[in-house]
Amino acid sequence: MVIVDGLLDDGRGTLKVVWFNNRWIHTRLADEKEFYLYGQIRVARGGALQLSNPEIEEVSEEAARIVP
Repeated sequence: MVIVDGLLDDGRGTLKVVWFNNRWIHTRLADEKEFYLYGQIRVARGGALQLSNPEIEEVSEEAARIVP
């Protein structure tokens, strides 16, 4: 199993993000771009929250807001 992790920063705080079995996710995530990430929040080991296997949408005019 391949695990890729990172930190999500929204300017107010950070959240750990984890992808399982997605070895090439870093090619989609480039520096200086903004993304919407959405998915399931879980409690990780140690009690911290993490976003697991989130969907990714690049911020653009077509994706101007998040709709539930």
